[in-house]
Amino acid sequence: MQLQWVGDAAALVDVTEVRVGDRVELGGSLVTDEVVPAAHEHGRGPHRRVTAPPGGYIISGEGRRVYFPGDTDLFDEVEQRTDIDAAMLPIWGWSSTSSTGHPTRAATATGLIRAGMVVPIHWSAYAAEDGRRVPSWFDDPPEQFEQALADAGFSQYLHLLTPGESVSVT
Repeated sequence: MQLQWVGDAAALVDVTEVRVGDRVELGGSLVTDEVVPAAHEHGRGPHRRVTAPPGGYIISGEGRRVYFPGDTDLFDEVEQRTDIDAAMLPIWGWSSTSSTGHPTRAATATGLIRAGMVVPIHWSAYAAEDGRRVPSWFDDPPEQFEQALADAGFSQYLHLLTPGESVSVT
């Protein structure tokens, strides 16, 4: 199984709404997607009326299991994620102050899950596209996560990808 961003979300034509506990077969049952809980606010901001319960996914196929928890924080059920070959863990939020401690909590999740590899996600996701200067803290999360993994003794699990890179889950 290979982890790589492919395609354009705008090109999606077959969308299935899911809830925690659902299982979806993809590609003629070659791959299954299990919807699992996540820990995040149910809304998208203080002035938005649309809410939805947060969720993550365990994608299984080719004898491998990949955990994509979505935009989540550390929560009790994370330690129930077993037999995971790769975990794609969020290591930051959308601002310099909203993510205090997030790299350390992601390192803790790494130790609880004990996946064969961890791919950090969800940092530097909201660069200003209007010409404003990119904040100085924008590129710090991977270094902070790498240090938190080293401090916890989990450096061997880290697979830091740059946009367009991929890694095989073996």
